Amino acid sequence: MQDFSFGFQYLALDGPLSVTPYLAYGLPTNDYPFYAHAAVGRNLWHLPVGVALSYMPYFSDWYFEADIAYVFTEKTIGVDISHFLISASASYYFTPRFAPKVFISIKHGYKGLDFPDDFPPEVFDSEYWYVHDRTIKHNFINGGIGFDWILSDKYQLSGSIFTMIKPQQVNVIDIAGTIGLTRFFSASD
Repeated sequence: MQDFSFGFQYLALDGPLSVTPYLAYGLPTNDYPFYAHAAVGRNLWHLPVGVALSYMPYFSDWYFEADIAYVFTEKTIGVDISHFLISASASYYFTPRFAPKVFISIKHGYKGLDFPDDFPPEVFDSEYWYVHDRTIKHNFINGGIGFDWILSDKYQLSGSIFTMIKPQQVNVIDIAGTIGLTRFFSASD
């Protein structure tokens, strides 16, 4: 297990336009490795503060979602890598249970270090180099397509395929995919 996160959200506006502010907190579950390409994460706490928006116009089969958050992050050797996370999607319900979608996700921070400018050769054998994965900005823009398929009242199958449109100081993803099965619960379960 990499990190454990928990949070709170509040449905402030419900209707064709829904607005849900949220606050979450994530922390590492153990002292896992964070150095180099095989690292599973940065091993830092993070605190996203944001709002989730959704809009389904009346008499339409379109559904739009957006999520905007600012993520406060633990500093490493005095370097702050707090950043924005933004995602947006547009889905179209061909049937009441099946909706393909297009989406974009953005991670952008103004804080943090730039490679190679902030890493001259003399730091390659120092703590600054050892923690470079925890101090570099790691900005990106991803885009892709996906689907949501409601199998029953209790299950939904989702999938996506995406590519990295604009990588900045990250490991480049040529193409990646996800698949997920969601189980819904009600008070009677």
